[in-house]
Amino acid sequence: MKEDSGNYTHNISIPASDSGTLVSSITYNCTFGDAAGNLNSTGNTVINVSVLPIANFSANVTRGTTPLSVEFSDNSSGLVKSWNWDFGDGNTSTEQNPSHVFGSGNFTVNLTVENNNGTSTKHLNIRAADEPVYVVSPNETELLSKYGEEMNFSINNTLFSSYEWFIDGTPLNGSGVTLHNNNTDDSAHLSYCNVNTSQYIDQDDFFMDVYNISAHVSNESLERTDVFSWEWTVTNSSAKQGDEIDHLINKTPEEVTKIGSESHVRFNTSNETSEKTGIECSINMVSFNTSNETDDIQIKIEVLNTSALNESEIDFSKGSVYQYMDISFNNESLVNEGSNNRSIEFKVYNEVNGGTLLINTVYLRHKDTSGWEAYKPELLRNDGTYSHFIVRDIPSFSPYAVTADYEYDSATKSDDGLPAYLKWKMFKEQMEGSTEGDEVVDVEKPESEDTVSSQQPDSTDIPEDTNKEDTTTADGDNNLAAMCIGLLGLIAILLIISKRKEK
Repeated sequence: MKEDSGNYTHNISIPASDSGTLVSSITYNCTFGDAAGNLNSTGNTVINVSVLPIANFSANVTRGTTPLSVEFSDNSSGLVKSWNWDFGDGNTSTEQNPSHVFGSGNFTVNLTVENNNGTSTKHLNIRAADEPVYVVSPNETELLSKYGEEMNFSINNTLFSSYEWFIDGTPLNGSGVTLHNNNTDDSAHLSYCNVNTSQYIDQDDFFMDVYNISAHVSNESLERTDVFSWEWTVTNSSAKQGDEIDHLINKTPEEVTKIGSESHVRFNTSNETSEKTGIECSINMVSFNTSNETDDIQIKIEVLNTSALNESEIDFSKGSVYQYMDISFNNESLVNEGSNNRSIEFKVYNEVNGGTLLINTVYLRHKDTSGWEAYKPELLRNDGTYSHFIVRDIPSFSPYAVTADYEYDSATKSDDGLPAYLKWKMFKEQMEGSTEGDEVVDVEKPESEDTVSSQQPDSTDIPEDTNKEDTTTADGDNNLAAMCIGLLGLIAILLIISKRKEK
């Protein structure tokens, strides 16, 4: 209250509500005095108060995928008598705490509350979007590229979204990287990232490495981030392109044993199966001796598709190749120049597609600067599934090929030596022109016209010290006998056909 004035004022705060009870009137009494001690009073005065309600509410979710179910909670004050909800999609409710299911879109929900003195309104935005459908490329999550190649990663999305690309958790950018729609404004359906390995990856002594590439896709309507990632292996390979690499093995030594002044280093590479071919890597073990330091030494074995072989350079048949691979190390000079007693142990299936392995046709072929050289391996054991071999004291580690031939049961030959598929073909041709009264030649139908025929070792696969004379003589006798029997069979068939025509 202000002194020395003829007018006196005092402000009173009137709450909108008090524990749910509306304040509708206030009674006040003001007593005052002057400097002489004279008192005066206004007496009890009643003030009538009209208080409006205050609208307020909350929702359990405001973003999500369709159908989006939302529960609303009324938090209004002021002795509210009625609630009117407008969900922004043409639907309404008069419940105090309603729930509603939204389709796709952006919606403004309004709550209007009312009491005897008036109304109050509040709004809240709700966003609902259809679950996005992604097309991700590459669709494999484990990738392999040759150093120097480009790799393109892309995300196609049915929902306008934001995209961010990372490599090993760091934003992906810089030389050798091309980004499209790398943004955070929900403006694109498609984003891609192209990486040129030779421009982006810079390693002085390149061996191989594995990178995690990830794309983070988000949308404000979903209020979430979807992450797509790839494990990308980049290797320096002898193959022309990455898709020629069927399988990649990277190992540290199984054991390092000290022998005098040298260390015997052994790598165990067994039980590694190619996802493309389903065949285990044929290399069981690689070992060497060295007097140098072997810390951090690693082996890399690339199992290559035979398409990577240059036919103009090989002196053996591609069809005889059991497995083709490149053996290398992250310290080539240590292994190829500073080591000795280099050995490779490998295994070959005893049976492939019904054929039986011919042990004497197994060779380990090594590619060096002068061409391919064949090594006759030592047979170590037969475990019933594999025959295990070893070649000792190899000159160096580089591309190798294991070659072998298999002998197949003669399901494609008949008893008289004439190929069964030919007899069956002749029989069918004659049957097409025969009548019910015709005489039919009884020829047993072979199980399959596509049965694998018997295979003989390629003469180019056998070293000069192989006993070729005995093999050639035996093969010649067998072929002559087969030709005679086949000729007799053909004559017999022709005679039968001739008699039938006479009838």
